[in-house]
Amino acid sequence: MIVICVFGLLKSSIDAHTIGLNSVANLLEECGFTVVLSDSKVAKAIEALDNTKNVEFLQDWIVSNSISKLSFSYRLDPDDGFILFD
Repeated sequence: MIVICVFGLLKSSIDAHTIGLNSVANLLEECGFTVVLSDSKVAKAIEALDNTKNVEFLQDWIVSNSISKLSFSYRLDPDDGFILFD
């Protein structure tokens, strides 16, 4: 049985640093994995997950892209990043 792993890489729109995330995406793709980078709409949604529409939007993004592994990048205050992702 072949297991297909699709990585979803998330970041908030507050985090302007994308080079590291793009580097990880490139490495994963070189290893044969599929990678889906979040766009600005997803970034905005994860900043307000107390809104159920944003939660549904994120869930739809994960399901529609068949994401099986999710990564979250936040390069400012780690406590704020934890709160966003939690």
